[in-house]
Parts: sequence; structure tokens; C-alpha cells
Amino acid sequence: MRRLIRALACLGGLAVVSTTPAVIAAAPAQAGHDPCRVQAALPQLNGTTVRAVGARANCTDSSRLRVQIRWARPGPDPLLAKKHATLTNGKVSAGVRCSTGWRTYYTIVTDADGHVAHSKGARLKCGSAPGT
Repeated sequence: MRRLIRALACLGGLAVVSTTPAVIAAAPAQAGHDPCRVQAALPQLNGTTVRAVGARANCTDSSRLRVQIRWARPGPDPLLAKKHATLTNGKVSAGVRCSTGWRTYYTIVTDADGHVAHSKGARLKCGSAPGT
């Protein structure tokens, strides 16, 4: 019974992989056009506020851009702040009060078209100098 399940899973995986090159081959046809993209900046400390910026560039239609600041910790990462705006190209900034202890913050940026960007983690603490 296990062999049958493994064989079916293998065949299903091969069927999915075999259709992928057609999708990849179609992508170079649009090489002359820069695709719409979103970017997530590293969270920065601004006085007593942690600021995160998300940007949308090279887009031709307007869409809702969402910026989230999250705290990286064991278990589910809590959402500390979020902000959104509808725009074609531009930036959205979100902020949250910083903590007195060291915390690792990161940014997630999404738009309604399905583009997603994550920043690396920034270890920040209120009253600390940048880069320490």
C-alpha cells in the first residue's frame, strides 16, 4: 500500500514538474518590460519609533500597498503595526514605539496584485545608536 502511495505521489510530482518549463519558456518574451515590484526596507530607529517603509515601483495600475512591522521571536511573530495606501508607484511608512529591550523587527510588504517582499531582521532597542 505504501509503495502505491509513493508511486502516485512521484507521478503527481513529475506531472507538475513537466509542465513548469513551458511557463519558464514563456517568461523571456516579456524581457523588455520591467515588471512591477514591491520592496521592503530594513526597519530603522527614529527616536522612540521603529519605522518601516515599503515601496512599489515600475507599475502601471494602482493597487493597495500594505506594510507590516513584525517582531521576530519563537512561535508566531506578532504584528506590531500596519499601514496601507492605494497607489500606482510610491512609498508607505508604518511606525511603532520601540521597546527598552533588544528586539528583532522585520518588514513585510504586499500589494493586491500578489507581490510580496520581506526585509531582513533589524535588532533594535530604544536609546541605542544605529549599528550597535
